[in-house]
Amino acid sequence: MESYEDCVFGCSSTTPSSGLSLSQHSQEPQEPQEPQEPQEPQEPQEPQEPQEPQKPQEEPQEPQEPQEPQEPQEPQEPQKPQEPQEEPQEPQEPQESPAMQPLPPEWAEKARLELGEDPSQTPARLEELRERLRETGSDHADLCEDESFYLTFLRARKFNVEKTVKLVRRYWEMRRRYPDVCRFAAASKHRRFHDTKAISVLQDRGHFEAPVILAKIDYFDLSHITPMYVVRQYYTLLETCSLDPLTQVSGVHLILDLQGVNLKHIRMMTPTFVSTAVSLTQESFPMRCRGVHVVNQPFGFEAIYALFKPFLAEKLRRKIRVFGSDWRALHEHVPPAVLPHLYGGRRQGIDNAPWLQRLADVEEAMLACR
Repeated sequence: MESYEDCVFGCSSTTPSSGLSLSQHSQEPQEPQEPQEPQEPQEPQEPQEPQEPQKPQEEPQEPQEPQEPQEPQEPQEPQKPQEPQEEPQEPQEPQESPAMQPLPPEWAEKARLELGEDPSQTPARLEELRERLRETGSDHADLCEDESFYLTFLRARKFNVEKTVKLVRRYWEMRRRYPDVCRFAAASKHRRFHDTKAISVLQDRGHFEAPVILAKIDYFDLSHITPMYVVRQYYTLLETCSLDPLTQVSGVHLILDLQGVNLKHIRMMTPTFVSTAVSLTQESFPMRCRGVHVVNQPFGFEAIYALFKPFLAEKLRRKIRVFGSDWRALHEHVPPAVLPHLYGGRRQGIDNAPWLQRLADVEEAMLACR
């Protein structure tokens, strides 16, 4: 026992202030069991917890994610900075709508001969027009940043700036006076009317020929539409045609088919309807009229024409021709290649699908601009 005490107390108790002798400790042999506490140093086994450092092995595995840096291959996009070299060139193009781009050579020559158009002078004419509009107090001189809008008016008046100023002012005056009629009629909302083919643009214009607008009066179902509704559809048609640079140069033909005209149609010809229809399209719209061709007119047509005649300018009166069913005479003004069999032409029927697609293509721009 002495050797045990010497071992235990010699290692575990070194405090001189304890005042205990070895003999005193030997009297209490049971207490030496407490020295077993030194076994607690077994707790140092807890250092096994350092096994957690194995976790760092897992965490370092996460660094494998840096494989994602392979994505930096996407930095190939930095090649896009090359695009900015193209974009600075584009700013010039956005300023030019299709109407401002050069005409095809043969059309440019046609515009020179018929309209007096000189591309080198066009920018100066446009600026002169804007300046004159400002001088006359027009609040629309800067309405459209797209210069092609005003080029349409210049072409309609053969680049005579003074006449163009009057046309622009009348155009906006009519739009203020008849806002509902001048509002663009989206084809998507008027499908029923277009399906009747009451008013359409024939598919083929031919070489150097003006587009042909066909209006079939007997297709107007006046039980579902009003006279002003018809005017609105026609106005939308003209607006859409006017966006085409070639049509700005060539103008349009109108074929008015009066077959099937009845009392309902005649009652539609009120003074208000006639004056509105003529005012909106005759001297206040930027479109050249090449001719109004009346076909299949009924007996008593002269009485109907008499309703319109007082409102027509002399220049337009000279362009109205009445053919009845003399297709050969009609073909002297409108080539048979663009006409359906119905009028002695070579086309099978009236296909307005291309025209409806055209309306859909310009719908967003038209609703936003005008």
